[in-house]
Amino acid sequence: MTQQQVADHLLCNRQVYARYERGIREIPVSMLIKLAEFYDTTTDYILGLSDNP
Repeated sequence: MTQQQVADHLLCNRQVYARYERGIREIPVSMLIKLAEFYDTTTDYILGLSDNP
């Protein structure tokens, strides 16, 4: 999966998504939820609060 494909799903710019990935910019909760749905996992897993996807 490319950053562009994920950014397209989140309806944001690839550069913005890249900043989320690198931790330069905090991801909004609404984007976090979309990302969890996209990867069929939990927000806790994405945030590193759980080892159980």
